Amino acid sequence: MFSKKNKTKSAAKYLLSIAERIENYRKDVLTKEQWNTLIEARSRISGALTLPPEEANKNFDEIDALLKSIGGGVYPTTGLVENAEVFLFAAILALAVRAFFFQPFRIPTNSMWPTYAGMTFELIEGEKSTFEKFKRWAFLGASHYSARANDTGTLQIPITTRKDKTGPYGGILYYKVVDTRKFFGLLPSQEREYTFIVGTQYTVLRVPLEFSFDDVALATLFPQAKSWNELFSRQSSKNFHKISVPGKNHEDKISYFDTGIQKSAGEAIFNFDVLSGDMLFVDKVSYHFRSPKIGDAFV
Repeated sequence: MFSKKNKTKSAAKYLLSIAERIENYRKDVLTKEQWNTLIEARSRISGALTLPPEEANKNFDEIDALLKSIGGGVYPTTGLVENAEVFLFAAILALAVRAFFFQPFRIPTNSMWPTYAGMTFELIEGEKSTFEKFKRWAFLGASHYSARANDTGTLQIPITTRKDKTGPYGGILYYKVVDTRKFFGLLPSQEREYTFIVGTQYTVLRVPLEFSFDDVALATLFPQAKSWNELFSRQSSKNFHKISVPGKNHEDKISYFDTGIQKSAGEAIFNFDVLSGDMLFVDKVSYHFRSPKIGDAFV
């Protein structure tokens, strides 16, 4: 019995909200007859609450028909409309919170180290299953990257010279900034593109623009070396030469370093995961009420 009463109250509450919506959205276009119909519908909703559940529901069906006759595009509502309203409200709420209270940030680079960590990497041995990759993505924010040799021969890697312009983040290894898209192609983005040579064939690898791939290459190819500069200082000038690499509309003359490392066709040159940088909620409220102190972190 109580359940039936609760359902009757819920139905009445829903119809009253529809009546209010029609008034708010359409009061400037309702005719006098339609306005009287709306008033009648509201009166009948309140009166139906005093009736037995079966009779009240019968009245609600008639009231529903009355509201549909004057509701226009506002009523009857559809799932799409209701979901759009919920999404819009959630978006407005999220933007308000972001603007005035807390803003989420992902730290992309290690410029704030050791306070916050940017993107880091982990070398991967062998192949991981799709499930393992998904688990690492879910818990570590790990994105997998790999590059395989397209030929058999010596690996040569592109390096920068003083005349090279490698983009806003610099680096020892030469790269081009290329336009791409993320989030299933919805948003424009940019990546670093590296072109390696094994034998006579090129291998292209793209990584996030903010990610320093130099450390991955050094740890993979020369794990005993402390830095690229230290490594290069011990090399003969014969290991460095210019190679023409095909571009979009022209060939690029790029400096390459012959590593002396042999790779076979199909063999992994690089195999690693990029781990997401620190995820933060930045407080936008506190400094309205107190001054910053020595040691406070800023983003």
